[in-house]
Amino acid sequence: MGYRHYENYHNYKLQKPDATISDYQTDVNSPISFEEFFELKKRSFIYECNYNPMIYYENGFDELDPDDEEDRKKMPENIAEQEDFRQDAQELFM
Repeated sequence: MGYRHYENYHNYKLQKPDATISDYQTDVNSPISFEEFFELKKRSFIYECNYNPMIYYENGFDELDPDDEEDRKKMPENIAEQEDFRQDAQELFM
């Protein structure tokens, strides 16, 4: 994944101690690949589904039973792995 998620030069520098500010600028300003975009979209979706109370309760995630096979399919982690989710991401990416 790209370094966009490090948010600033200081965090970037912690991961790449030999990097210069120019290296950071190049990485941050480079075009994002679809795979980077997709990974960020999945992480964001899963985070929102688990920690945003409006999304969590309105979509019934609080009522899902992890031991029930049908309920597992409806869990955010599994929704994010479905082909429809990937296709939606591809449409947004274009």
